[in-house]
Amino acid sequence: MCSDISSIAHLPIHRSFGGLSKFDLFDMSFIRNPLLSLGINISAIAGATYLLRSHHVYNLEEHEARMDELEGTLRGHIGYIEEALDRLEGKGKESDRGKKMYRNSLVSSKIY
Repeated sequence: MCSDISSIAHLPIHRSFGGLSKFDLFDMSFIRNPLLSLGINISAIAGATYLLRSHHVYNLEEHEARMDELEGTLRGHIGYIEEALDRLEGKGKESDRGKKMYRNSLVSSKIY
């Protein structure tokens, strides 16, 4: 063993706690800083969550618009089928057809 103190000055100081002190979190390298890593991870998760949520809301609105259009199309086709059935059964007249179409348009315009 060397008695010269200058030969051991370059060795790291042993810490009895075995972990990082509160000053080491700020004195560490910029890349290895755990607070910075945590902040970047939380920011990335929050950003991805926001992006996915906005995309999901947009898709829900588009889906609702497509379903409304489909509902209107189906109501129209059902009206045509009912008219044809009435004509085949001999129940419908030309004057009844206009009233029935007006009644169907009122029913389809209700907001539920």
